[in-house]
Amino acid sequence: MTVKATDRQAGNETQDGQPVRRSVGRPPTARARGAVVPTLPAQGSRSPSGYKGSPDCELINSLARGLQVLAAFGPDDDLLGNKDIAARTGIPKPSVSRLTDTLVKLNFLQQDAANGLYRLGSATIALGLTARQSLDLASIAQPFMERFALEHGISVELGTLDGLEIRACAIRTDTESVDRTDLYLGADFALDDTALGLAFICGLPAEARGELLARLKTARGDAWPASEARVAAALTQYANAGYCLSLGEWGGRTNALGAPLTADGADTPLSLCIMGAADDVPPARLEELAPYFMGLIATIRTAARQKQRQG
Repeated sequence: MTVKATDRQAGNETQDGQPVRRSVGRPPTARARGAVVPTLPAQGSRSPSGYKGSPDCELINSLARGLQVLAAFGPDDDLLGNKDIAARTGIPKPSVSRLTDTLVKLNFLQQDAANGLYRLGSATIALGLTARQSLDLASIAQPFMERFALEHGISVELGTLDGLEIRACAIRTDTESVDRTDLYLGADFALDDTALGLAFICGLPAEARGELLARLKTARGDAWPASEARVAAALTQYANAGYCLSLGEWGGRTNALGAPLTADGADTPLSLCIMGAADDVPPARLEELAPYFMGLIATIRTAARQKQRQG
């Protein structure tokens, strides 16, 4: 059984008597038309590079906002206006106007002469073509994820880092009652409280993991001891078994098992998990599936190596 769509919504707020449907941990404006827009660190947070208070701070923040503007364009967008971009990024419209003007001058955006709207420019397209030359591990993984979900009757989820959360970049479910494989695609989940997030942490090199955990400590505040204990337990289990369990996610409704997914030449680190409703997928079921899950990861890595050899 697959976790239902209603189980994936965050919070219990209501508006006019109806639940407010929001992606987990993200402002609604950042989810317009399914866009995944990176957000700037919260005020008072520390960057691992320690640039806060440096002479370059204003320049770096401007760069970050410029990247947010570019990330506001989704695969189905041809033209966007400053109002659209402001709504998707949360950046004030006057600031968006200054940023789009600069990006046009640098050829990262192109302004349509007829209506004044913007499309991605040649410099951005060139960057995209360069990025596609790297190994797209997510695309390689998806057919194997789908086969595993159907064979074992469980959902499979692939995630990548999004700030201090883990963003679902591919999902395959075990049931035909869900008619879209990307039903939760782009949703952000807790990095330190889900199998997908904990597995990502486990797969990082020690230095990168230390920097990420330092940022999490600042963000979690008084809740950090509990988060730190979950991370420590996951690291221990991963060292011993090659995966980590997370039981009782989503208010006790979901159990999951995850592991990092990396390959030489891959474009970005990923994590992979199998998950299901706690009533249908108890811990014993996950432990039973663990060897098959590790085989899934090995299969994806082998396919990635073959793809890399083929160029």
